[in-house]
Amino acid sequence: MLFLGMVLFPLCSMEKTVLPKPPSPLVSEPSTSGETFKVKLSEEGKIIELSLKDYIVGVVCAEMPAEYQPEALKAQAVAAYTFALYRKQENTDKDYDITDSTTPDQAYMTDADFKKREGSNYEAYKAKITAAVDAVFGQVITHEGKVVLPIYHDISGGKTESAEVLWGGSYPYLQSVESVGDLLSPQYLSEKSVTGDELRSALSDRKITFSENASEWFGNIKRSESGTVLSVDVCGVSLKGSDLRTALSLRSANFDVSYSDSSFQFSVRGHGHGVGMSQYGAQFMALQGSDYKEILQWYYRGCEIG
Repeated sequence: MLFLGMVLFPLCSMEKTVLPKPPSPLVSEPSTSGETFKVKLSEEGKIIELSLKDYIVGVVCAEMPAEYQPEALKAQAVAAYTFALYRKQENTDKDYDITDSTTPDQAYMTDADFKKREGSNYEAYKAKITAAVDAVFGQVITHEGKVVLPIYHDISGGKTESAEVLWGGSYPYLQSVESVGDLLSPQYLSEKSVTGDELRSALSDRKITFSENASEWFGNIKRSESGTVLSVDVCGVSLKGSDLRTALSLRSANFDVSYSDSSFQFSVRGHGHGVGMSQYGAQFMALQGSDYKEILQWYYRGCEIG
């Protein structure tokens, strides 16, 4: 707790595998007047056209708990709009601007689905999210005059991950930063038990020859400074940590593995890829008194909001 206190004091003073091409310059100021987004719905396979406000409200409803602080919701709204604008610039050759899939885009929730999910809290939560969106309507995040790709995730492992370390490419605003508030999340640590047969099945396409001694299957784990498993050997075959995470449905690639009682025990820290803004970290910073701009500039270094 002493360590947390020492780190948190200065803090308070302030699922994608490949990143897309570098952003294009912001040719003109984004216009919120009459702006719409064409959203491709993954399950239905159809395209709907939404007003800017309705789209951003739907994204915030889907991407961040309504119970979060207003400043965290505002940060999410700005990140969501900036992300959509970035994708819109990329998808000019398509009949849609963005999809509702979190790979590679961001989630979107209809008003009907949000009402069904929230039940008796619907009106209060919808008003809260709408007010947050209204407060930052049309604001974007830029770096050196260009719209950024504001990647975000649920919970980091205590320190966010660098985009360059995880995916390659130079994104100066997606650097590793401290996010110690995530350590206080009730969902920070998760456990998963996997039997030998389950592991064999999950990695059946990897051409791995499994030895009889299961306790020796894992070895040579290589990590980033943030704790993400970059690679791990399974019976001598090197796998990416992110690939093993996907194969075993782990909550993140920041994990430890041990073997006992004929099963592998995975202790997993955080939730998501760990790059960019931590949503729980944003909530923690808001609780400490940070406003949405301070939150965004903490996680997206060297950026401007306006």
